[in-house]
Amino acid sequence: MANAATDCTTGSVETCHNDAADEHIATDGAEDLDALQDRLSQELVDWIRSTEGGYINEKVQLRRSGDNDDGPRGIFTNDVIEADEIICTIPWDIIVKPQQPEDDDEEDDEEDDYGEDDTCSTMQALYDDMKEERTPHGRYLKSMPRNFLPAWWSEAGRELLQKLLGKRLPPQGVRDHHWTKNYAGEAEDCDGDMHDELWSHAVAMVSGRADDDLLVPFYDMINHRNGEYMNTRHSIAEGRFYQLVAHRRIEAGEQLYNSYNQCTVCGGRHDEFGTPEMFFHYGFVESLPHRWFVSQVRLKFDLIESDDPGGEPQVKFMVPPSIWGVTFMEDEVRRLEQFGEDYRDDEGLAATISPFELEMIWQYHNAVLTAFRAAIQAAEDEIDESVWLCDCDWYLVRDWDKEGCNFW
Repeated sequence: MANAATDCTTGSVETCHNDAADEHIATDGAEDLDALQDRLSQELVDWIRSTEGGYINEKVQLRRSGDNDDGPRGIFTNDVIEADEIICTIPWDIIVKPQQPEDDDEEDDEEDDYGEDDTCSTMQALYDDMKEERTPHGRYLKSMPRNFLPAWWSEAGRELLQKLLGKRLPPQGVRDHHWTKNYAGEAEDCDGDMHDELWSHAVAMVSGRADDDLLVPFYDMINHRNGEYMNTRHSIAEGRFYQLVAHRRIEAGEQLYNSYNQCTVCGGRHDEFGTPEMFFHYGFVESLPHRWFVSQVRLKFDLIESDDPGGEPQVKFMVPPSIWGVTFMEDEVRRLEQFGEDYRDDEGLAATISPFELEMIWQYHNAVLTAFRAAIQAAEDEIDESVWLCDCDWYLVRDWDKEGCNFW
């Protein structure tokens, strides 16, 4: 996560600071926010290692990225980790999770108590932890940036983002997607105070960092990236522990990454949850590779890094691009170019929209233009209308050359 409103790093769970909300983060006056978060993150690691059943591999360390160690925080290796080697084991007792009802039979097996997804109860548990600063995990999450998800943005920020998206570009619905509307039912069920800044932060933390309704210490500090960068996978032994292992051999110096949409247990997200959805639900524009999925024109492609260092990103179509799909991209490129001319140098926007929100809007604007321009060029020799002969489950195709429309 970046630590200045205009220094946003993609794919990071820490994201950018919204400086307007940092006033809610308490420090002792002698310690700046970055130093506080560095200290709290190390306290969290020490706490897990000292907890019975807790384990964090000595071959990993939490540090900042960048040549001068001044970039976003991440988990890095300091030695080779072999495939299937355990990276961390987090005891069930210290995971923030739905609380067992007081009237439950104490003799019931703890695994059965976990039950169905109850995100609301997890939000309440995190709120209580942060408010009372019960654990190093709660103290660390309390120090995290506020309002990083689009549903928490200002009305003016969401309005400008909707203008960028127009009527067809995903993700749609951002103008009306405000947390007090979309999470109102959960908040009421938990007796959360919509005007309580810490409750708002608890809802955002669970929404943006939890694995379903589990908020797992250390695991929730690992950043997202797909493709060859994804090098971890997790497993859950309900009532016992949450474990992370190496998905492949990880060389010394690599950063650990998981995936929010293409992990080994991500289910349907693998096929219809891409870069736009990542931005909408998690508040960042992911680093390459990207996945772009536009259902109304049956467009689905990945944007991947070039094999040549410094080369232009390459396009891999998951289904053949049709005339309709290419025309859609051409229209959107022209519209987005005009959007840039209209708003990029508009100094008046800063009066109602935070630097953080503006930075993220322009990051997404640039990401769409880069992806669509590359795809338009790549489609010149690949236009094929056969995708329209497919069933409505066309998007489930992962390798057209092998599957075509015959995968179901």
